[in-house]
Amino acid sequence: MKTKSLDLKLYSPPREDGYFSGYAAIFGSPDAQGEIILPGAFAESLRARDVVPLLWSHDIMKPIGVARCAEDDRGLVIFGYLNQDVQLGREVRSSMQKRIVRGLAIGYETLEEKFDRESGARILKKIKLWEISACVFPASAEALVDDIKSDDTIITELEKTVMCIQAKTMLLRAYALKDKLNSINGGKT
Repeated sequence: MKTKSLDLKLYSPPREDGYFSGYAAIFGSPDAQGEIILPGAFAESLRARDVVPLLWSHDIMKPIGVARCAEDDRGLVIFGYLNQDVQLGREVRSSMQKRIVRGLAIGYETLEEKFDRESGARILKKIKLWEISACVFPASAEALVDDIKSDDTIITELEKTVMCIQAKTMLLRAYALKDKLNSINGGKT
């Protein structure tokens, strides 16, 4: 799984309940690794699953919430929930509010790509999205994060409930995986 980071420009902080919105990928703009994501690159992946884990710095043992994802004209927009029942979720929310955490990243698998010899860029045409991460060191300065407007505009009460349940389910699965690895490795994970 590859990862790609984008800078957050936090114009309004995440709400106290942990909800925020922003861009995790921008179309048509080269990042620090010389990769360009084309519009529609996430379409197939999002049809299969539009809610993905929200991790801290791509660490599968540090799930901090969930992100509902969609493509728009600009890029991969996310509506994220930082789980406030988890200490790290509260810490990340606080760090975003104080503009300490300035990055979003995607964990992905490239399914279709081409190399542009003229620009030297790797063009990502089809991507399988695995996760979104909050991170400190971004690869691109073109992400926008702002507060989700209100409960009845972008995320309804039902969506909030579903996202909360999914976040808790993912956390339980992560702990189960850790326990299983501990038992396999004799408690040395």
